[in-house]
Amino acid sequence: MGYQSIFSLSNLPIFWEVAIGFLLMEYLSYWAHRLVHTQPLLWRGHATHHSPSSMYWLNNFRNNLLSYLVAFALVYTPMYLLGISKEFLIFRFSIFILLAPYQHINADFKMGFFNYIFSSATNHRFHHSKIPKQANSNFGLMVIFFDILHGTFINGDKYNKKTKMGLFSEVKDYIKHDFIFQELAPYRPHLWNKQKESKNKKLNTALEREVG
Repeated sequence: MGYQSIFSLSNLPIFWEVAIGFLLMEYLSYWAHRLVHTQPLLWRGHATHHSPSSMYWLNNFRNNLLSYLVAFALVYTPMYLLGISKEFLIFRFSIFILLAPYQHINADFKMGFFNYIFSSATNHRFHHSKIPKQANSNFGLMVIFFDILHGTFINGDKYNKKTKMGLFSEVKDYIKHDFIFQELAPYRPHLWNKQKESKNKKLNTALEREVG
């Protein structure tokens, strides 16, 4: 059982716990993901995930410790305080682990109507683009509903094969294949100070000004 508050999700019938728990966790994940794109300090950690120049199925597991701490603080802690059951968390995590490699595969296909439901591989390709407008889109973890609701959705079927992948806020001297460097990079201000102030401003306001 989860944390027992006055209102506990684990006390609901199983169907409602799963339905409410899933949508609530997706919504929290959406905003946590959006936050690490728009806040410079948090982006320094999330940059690890966006550093590869191509999509591949293991890319989902390429993350900085800082990103995991953000997810724990903004997603898992609220769910725990709302009394979600550990069985639900294990169930959802198992589904995500199975879907995440598919979401990052390097394959050229179209999903049609399903792009409006799921955070599909085709939708997620835009999210890894070097173009800020595209990279600041399709934040959904498993479903895309909240991107549609908040205006950050781009239909994956419109993807252009010529689009380059990688850091949309490039940093000079960023070493893409050094685990220790990437773990420590968020705490090395001199790396990020090499970006022009205008580029930092663009990163912070990309969602509001560009995504539509």
